[in-house]
Amino acid sequence: MAQRLLRAYDEIPDGTQCHRKTYITTAFGGLIDLGSRLSIHPGLSCYISHGVKYGAMGSGKADQRGGRVGVEGTEPAQSQPGAIGSAYSVVLNPADTHLEAVARAGRYTFTAAAVGAMFGLATCVSAQVREKPDDPLNYFIGGCAAGLTLGARTHNYGTAAVGCVYMGTAAALFKMGKLEGWELFATPKV
Repeated sequence: MAQRLLRAYDEIPDGTQCHRKTYITTAFGGLIDLGSRLSIHPGLSCYISHGVKYGAMGSGKADQRGGRVGVEGTEPAQSQPGAIGSAYSVVLNPADTHLEAVARAGRYTFTAAAVGAMFGLATCVSAQVREKPDDPLNYFIGGCAAGLTLGARTHNYGTAAVGCVYMGTAAALFKMGKLEGWELFATPKV
């Protein structure tokens, strides 16, 4: 399914048929994970979402929902997975009711789909406005818009800024690689 979506996206020239490209990136975002549940090696700590410092996941106590809390009194770390991650989330951390499971799955899947939609729309529109369809800057703009969408979802300026820079850079590098014929995974030379 994912390969078919990527092929369909590549068949459409950049800067044309924005509605189709946005539909494809929305479907791709809803299908594929943006990230799985955070797994931190015991003894490490990091800053996650809202700028709150969470301790190592292995050192925390279990909360009421069966998750783990890093530092007593803080919330467990979460990321926004797509449909696949939502399925794992619901299966591995069962909800109390069916309605809660559907709501949790929908929340993560719709976030991932919105990020994909913003990437596709911003990339295509910037290619049209700038009249440079094969420019990696269009992909940076799209990745930045996707990162800003993720930051808006988490209500955090830091997440938005970091998401903009990282997603924009990754998307621009992806486009440069396509233009220059880079191999994502090298074929073994025997």
